[in-house]
Order: sequence, then C-alpha cells, then structure tokens
Amino acid sequence: ACVVGGYLVTRSFIATLYYQKASDALEKSDIALGKVNLEKAVAWHGYDGYYRLLTSVNITEINTLLSKQDIPEKELQAEFQRLFGEAKKNAEKARDLDETQYQNWVGIGNLYGAIIPLGLDDAYKFAKEAYDRAFALSPRDPSLYLGFARIEVAHRDLDAAREHIAMARKLKSNYTEAIFFLSQIEVSAGNLDKAIESVEAAATIAPDDATVFFQLGLLRYNNNDNEGAIAAFERAISLNSVYANARYFLG
Repeated sequence: ACVVGGYLVTRSFIATLYYQKASDALEKSDIALGKVNLEKAVAWHGYDGYYRLLTSVNITEINTLLSKQDIPEKELQAEFQRLFGEAKKNAEKARDLDETQYQNWVGIGNLYGAIIPLGLDDAYKFAKEAYDRAFALSPRDPSLYLGFARIEVAHRDLDAAREHIAMARKLKSNYTEAIFFLSQIEVSAGNLDKAIESVEAAATIAPDDATVFFQLGLLRYNNNDNEGAIAAFERAISLNSVYANARYFLG
C-alpha cells in the first residue's frame, strides 16, 4: 500500500511540475512550449484541470490557424480537422473525469463556440447544450452568462447576447469584462454612443485600469470626440507611463 501510494503521489508531483512549466510558458505566450508541457502533465496524471487547459490551448491554435491568409485550402482543412479532433478529445476527457465540474462543460462550450462562425452543422447547438449543463451546475456564476453572450454573437443574435450580458451584470454589477463585451456588441451594431457609455461605466468601476481608458480613448476618437479622447489617453498614460499604444494615439 505504501509503495502504491508513493508511486501515485510521485506521478502527481511530476505532473504538477510540468503543469507549472506549462503555465509559465503560456503566461509568456509561448503556446507551443505550454502545450508540450501540458501533454507531459496529463501523461503523468490524468487530472481534468490539465485537460481543460489543454483544450484552451487547442482553441487558441484553431483560432490562429483560421486567421492565416496564406495557407492552401486543402492544407487548412486538414490541419483544422487535426486540431479540432485533438481539442474535442481533450475536452471530452476532462468532462469524463468529472461531469460534476461545470468548468469541464464550459470547455466543451468554448470549443464549439469557437467554430460557430464557420457555419458547421450543429456547432451552435452543441455549444449551447454544453453551457446549459454548466449553468445547471453553477447558476450563480456570471461568467456563464458572458459565455452564452459570446455564443449568441457568433450566432449573430445580438439581442439575445445583450440579454445575457444584462443577466451577468445583474449578478455582478462591476463585471468589467461583460461591460467591455457589450461595448464590442454595440460597436459591431453601429451604436458607437452606447459603446462609449458602456466603457465609461467600466472606467467608473475600474478607475485605475489603464486598458479601460485606452479603450475609451479609441471609442471617443472614432466618434470624433478629440478632447474626450485626449483626456482618456492621458489618463491611461498617467496610470501606465510605458503604454506605447496610448502614447501613439494621443500623438
């Protein structure tokens, strides 16, 4: 019993070391190294959290692939099929390890949500079903409403997306990520004034966030409010003196 217990603890410990290496690499945007270390982590210990993060890496790879413009269509399709199959396998493995962990269902929802714009059969349906399962397990998590909103935007139902954002903010009034996403929705719908209102609300909630003021400056600049844009960019620079993009647009 001691030998078996020690063996399992050792495997878990080694997996944790690889997971830490993967996390460090991903923080530095080194997707390839992060993926290699995550694959080593799951080889030592099949923990659902490792598979969940590996699924997120796969989704990043898929999005990067789809953003490429100079790749032959046949090669694009083959690589997409490979990456999607890998992501699906990892997402389902995480779910099978613990079906009661709502984040495992979120991983499946995010995977199918990422391919909704491609118009693939049942992608929206599978994404929504996965989020429904997650919501049943954790109905008070505002991030799930944000996930629903992202799915609806990909499905081109902006009204439904706005409703989900409203529910997210009802649970968490200072949810800046939801406010930002609402501003993106309004920009895509041509409602620049409403987008500005959303980010101004975020600036009130997070007065020390330079990114918020940079986004506000961009929106005001695009709305021909130069004085307002200058004030926002100057605020961003005062919070982060090396914010190059803010300095560029201020110039």
